[in-house]
Amino acid sequence: MTPAKKRRRLRLVLPFVPVVAVVAVALTAHAFEQTDPAEAGYLAPTSPAAQGGRDLAELLRGRGVTILTDTRTGDALARMDRLGSDVTLFVPAPRFVHPDYREVVDLAPKGATVVLVEPGSELRDFVPPLGVADRRWATAVTGPGPGCPLTSATPAAVARTRYLKLKDSLNEPVFCYEQGLARLEYNGVEFIAVGSDDPFRADRLAEHDNSRFAADLLSRHRTLIWLDLHALENPPPPGPSVALPPPSPGASPRPGGVYERPNTEPGAGSDDDSDDSPPQSSDRFTPPSPFPDWLFWTVVLLLVAGVLLALARGRRLGAPVVEPLPVEVRGAETALGRARLYLRARARGPALEVLRANARTRLAGALGLPAAADRQQLGAALEARLPGRRAELDDLLYGPEPSSEGELHARATELKTLVETVTGARINEGVHR
Repeated sequence: MTPAKKRRRLRLVLPFVPVVAVVAVALTAHAFEQTDPAEAGYLAPTSPAAQGGRDLAELLRGRGVTILTDTRTGDALARMDRLGSDVTLFVPAPRFVHPDYREVVDLAPKGATVVLVEPGSELRDFVPPLGVADRRWATAVTGPGPGCPLTSATPAAVARTRYLKLKDSLNEPVFCYEQGLARLEYNGVEFIAVGSDDPFRADRLAEHDNSRFAADLLSRHRTLIWLDLHALENPPPPGPSVALPPPSPGASPRPGGVYERPNTEPGAGSDDDSDDSPPQSSDRFTPPSPFPDWLFWTVVLLLVAGVLLALARGRRLGAPVVEPLPVEVRGAETALGRARLYLRARARGPALEVLRANARTRLAGALGLPAAADRQQLGAALEARLPGRRAELDDLLYGPEPSSEGELHARATELKTLVETVTGARINEGVHR
């Protein structure tokens, strides 16, 4: 490969290098910052890790909250039934709660609170009137909005997953932090969905107003049951798995002897509503976009790459300027180079016109005419010098384009002969190559 070809290839590759580097750094940083609920220390009340919850537990104890830990949803629900309504169930990993338990959490005592950290599609199992609107690539710091009744915190890192209302219920949902925080009282139980785990993590607790935000949500009652799950739990065993009151009249049995409280929400239907029912958009939120979040930044990076490629390929910016040649070039070399370009482009008409213009200039000088003599003046002068050939010479000097390479060569030869005849001097064409 010649050095020139190497340089051309480098000009094509180099503009993409910074783009690829930026994308690689962004993806690496994003992967490094992502939390994994499957890790044993993730939001665990005794974990001192960066993603642990020990600092948050100490903050809550400072507010007088009693913290109890369970590792199975059935045990947590049974404990809630014994403690009564003055209790909060904290679920850092809702995805690991077994579906059979998700649908009966509303069996908790009326007045109790359930806090779910960044629930996804499983939110509809916990509380059917709520669903996910969209999910950002990274968490956004947003303000609570006017009159948020859930917390006295100022801006916090909450809005990564946003929520909306899917269908009507007895109580209207409350949305704060640009839909990153949702609250709905469903069948007497208060459900709170938080759109990011940042406010609860030890490494993010001191940022913005995260600590007050997390403490306000988890200190609504004197007792907090911390559900420490890090893997999808097993389904309820056969027989009564949760020590809950007997089902009320009209209740439908659930697998494993667990019963579901009848849904008294008007217009909401049963918790077993089909998932393919069309959701109703919230009046205060735009429906989720059909395009992925990364599409916008991909288009921006491609545009930047295109601009860099154009700059690399372009020889100059702005209007052309006159520059001296780096070396001296003979006129024959220039003519030969132009002729080869005309030949490659099959531009027989422009090539012949160059020869005709040069011939007309020489003939005008030899006949005592100005260089800009028109067709009539030059024709009359040639008629006086070469009688009876006016039509032939006019066609030779101003006629149509040649239709073939042979005709072009014949016309060039005739022009050379005419100039030599009129001027009386032989034209030196140099060495043909």
